Amino acid sequence: MFDGIVLLLFTAALTIILCFLNNDREFAFLVFACLSFNIIVSYSLGITKGLYLSVAFVAIFSGYTLYDLVAQEKIAADAYISFFSLLCFPVGSFLGGKLAEVVEKNLQKIEDVSELEKLVTLDGSTGFYNQQGFFIQLEEEVGRAKRYGTGFSLILFQISNLQQLEAIYKKQDVIFIKKTVAEIVASKLRFTDYKGILDDGSISVILPQTESEGLDIVVSKIDTAIGLIPVKLSNAKRMVRVKTSLGYATFDNTDTDYMKLYLRAKEDLENVK
Repeated sequence: MFDGIVLLLFTAALTIILCFLNNDREFAFLVFACLSFNIIVSYSLGITKGLYLSVAFVAIFSGYTLYDLVAQEKIAADAYISFFSLLCFPVGSFLGGKLAEVVEKNLQKIEDVSELEKLVTLDGSTGFYNQQGFFIQLEEEVGRAKRYGTGFSLILFQISNLQQLEAIYKKQDVIFIKKTVAEIVASKLRFTDYKGILDDGSISVILPQTESEGLDIVVSKIDTAIGLIPVKLSNAKRMVRVKTSLGYATFDNTDTDYMKLYLRAKEDLENVK
């Protein structure tokens, strides 16, 4: 795209220089104005229409130059310069149209990447929502709760002895441990619950239509299930001791947005550590 812009500027500058060499400043201004219009038309409507317009401009200015040559008896050298400057019309038109195509392709790529980022909302290793997807679901759940007057709860769950596990096991084995913990957590939840993996490694869960009593039951199930768990590591299956920390919050009508609820659960998780 940058090369196209440079070529367009060079074409316009060449046109002005050639016209001024012809010692006709009015002609130079008129040609430059028409060339600029021609380039804009090519950029906006495409190369084909731009070239049609350039042919019309070339015919008009050729007739004007011929009139000068015959009626005003201009010297032949000046006439050649005028005719040569008219080549800038089809060249400028072609470059303007090509520049538009390049810009359109780049904009389409940006749009495609943006759409792809929106679609990729799942964590590949667990099948849970990633951070982006989870917060989208959390925002929608807050909207539903406000609209229908229902309640829900949010759980944040972390492996509290993760640093010790990373010191003992290989990087790939730690990934297996995290995946196993995520599977155990998922097994204790309902199909309708939204599960996510946040960027800090914590597991987050939205429990629709679940308030304090139901939340306590879910937390108790997870606490009981996580402890000494069997994990299939890279070399063998072993029992691994996993310690966990949980923070949670229940939706309140005073929650203005989803981040307020998340921060309350995050604060509860930090207090447990």
